Amino acid sequence: VILFVIFALLAMRLFTLQIVRASYYSKLSDANRIRTVLIQAPRGIILDRDGNALVRNVPAFNILKDNKVEWLDQNDALKRVAKGENVFATIKREYIHKDMFAHVIGYVGQVNSDELLLPDYKEYGISDFTGRMGLEEEYEKFLHGQNGKQLYEVNAKGEKIRLLGQEEAKEGSIIHTTLDISLQQVAHDAMKDIKKGAVVVSDPRNGSVLALYSQPSFDPNLFTRDETYKSAGAYQKKEEILLDNDGQPFLDRAISGVYPPGSTFKIVTSVASLQTKSINEDTEFEDTGTISVGGINFGTWNYLEYGKKEGFMDVRKAITRSNDIFFYEAGMKTGIDDLSSWAGVMGLGKRSGIDIPGETKGTVPNREWKKKVLNEPWYLGDLINMSIGQGYLEVTPLQVNRYTQVIANGGELYKPHIIESQ
Repeated sequence: VILFVIFALLAMRLFTLQIVRASYYSKLSDANRIRTVLIQAPRGIILDRDGNALVRNVPAFNILKDNKVEWLDQNDALKRVAKGENVFATIKREYIHKDMFAHVIGYVGQVNSDELLLPDYKEYGISDFTGRMGLEEEYEKFLHGQNGKQLYEVNAKGEKIRLLGQEEAKEGSIIHTTLDISLQQVAHDAMKDIKKGAVVVSDPRNGSVLALYSQPSFDPNLFTRDETYKSAGAYQKKEEILLDNDGQPFLDRAISGVYPPGSTFKIVTSVASLQTKSINEDTEFEDTGTISVGGINFGTWNYLEYGKKEGFMDVRKAITRSNDIFFYEAGMKTGIDDLSSWAGVMGLGKRSGIDIPGETKGTVPNREWKKKVLNEPWYLGDLINMSIGQGYLEVTPLQVNRYTQVIANGGELYKPHIIESQ
């Protein structure tokens, strides 16, 4: 009886293993026997408007340590191979112009475990890289390409026995930008002695961005090179970039930094005043040096600095001389409702839709905004300050570039773009 019971139990267990759960254990067996090795696809190349490469892919070696890619130089890679370590021969991104295009192109970083759970990263491996910032992030699905795979049969120790099959990697797409290396170089050189700032250069005929530079910048190669790499930029290690809370090198000031536009906003005040017929091309206001509103004096720069008044002037002369008194008067005649509305028409207070991430919309204040944000009423002094680009008004350098384009091209407000074709 005992033997029969034991035999019955064994038979039932055998039936479960071989019949009921045969498929499950077969898959487990195959998983233990077969290993898949990811073949990293070369990222697509980014070109300037003349077809010059801004980035390239170079041969590289790395190991995966605690799920983090560690880059190796060739000598170190050979030593580790000799020790029996699993060293991967792969490729990595190289940024040819170092810190010159950092914000507009961006850089690549290793995919993290949270990203691997997202649908967009279902074909990525833990050692794979993805775009961070700029064009690298915005056009990741074009640049990344399609990874290949190698299937190996392995023994119980995990050693490769034979190659079972291979799926070739497909290189990412080449993208053509509107950027001009020469102009970007000029912007870079002009900013070398400036601690913080930005430059935007565009073609007013179509909105294509020719140069976009933010300072301080950084060398993106620090994120894809080993510890022996020496950068020509201000930062020598990626940790220095990450920890610089004062300089904030990751901040693209051209599209994410907000500042009072100052006298450049007088263009918008002129348009708003003329379009609402608050003034016309022949309207003149007298430069009295200062005006008094609610017991507060507001002056013009020429009077405050040099004690000079410029007499009567129309809008043409006022723009030429950047005369504050004229625009105080024009702003008061126009009113905050129309001035803020026309600022919106000129692209302020909203994102332009430029094809790199991180753009901010800035602030165009009005009565409702001040009540909501500051819980205060709108004063005439607020309007006077806004008329010359001061006060609560905040814009990005890109927005200033856009509304000056409108004047340069005769009235068109184009959406700025960096990619020409794909």
